[in-house]
Amino acid sequence: MCLELNNRGYNVNHKLVLKIMKKNNLLSSSYARKTHKYNSYRGQIGKIKTNQLNRRFNTDRPYQKLSTDI
Repeated sequence: MCLELNNRGYNVNHKLVLKIMKKNNLLSSSYARKTHKYNSYRGQIGKIKTNQLNRRFNTDRPYQKLSTDI
């Protein structure tokens, strides 16, 4: 639409044309389509280890219980 108006001699901004088309519900299907947010979550991947510490973190020597969370 903007290119056709420029070809006919009207010097208009594409943002103004888009705003007027939105106001009058004249959008094409490519503009009316909503975009989706990127989501990399794919569900449960891998195995879940059992809780072997059971919140017993106290030890009698250093470096006896080491763990990590990914």
